[in-house]
Amino acid sequence: LEFPPSVFNIPASITIYNVFGEIVFKEMLTNTTTRYQLDISEKPVGIYLVQFKSDDKIFYRKLVKQ
Repeated sequence: LEFPPSVFNIPASITIYNVFGEIVFKEMLTNTTTRYQLDISEKPVGIYLVQFKSDDKIFYRKLVKQ
């Protein structure tokens, strides 16, 4: 996943929601990078919403696992 560099202020968090709005993953970020690698191999096939939150900024990305 990539987010614009301007959104990265530490601390930040990444939360992944399934199509039912349930949280399936949540993690606090402690290093400054614009790329983040997730291992979702154990998650079922489907569509997920990834939320990145830093300070007062919130960004979303759709994630499709096939």
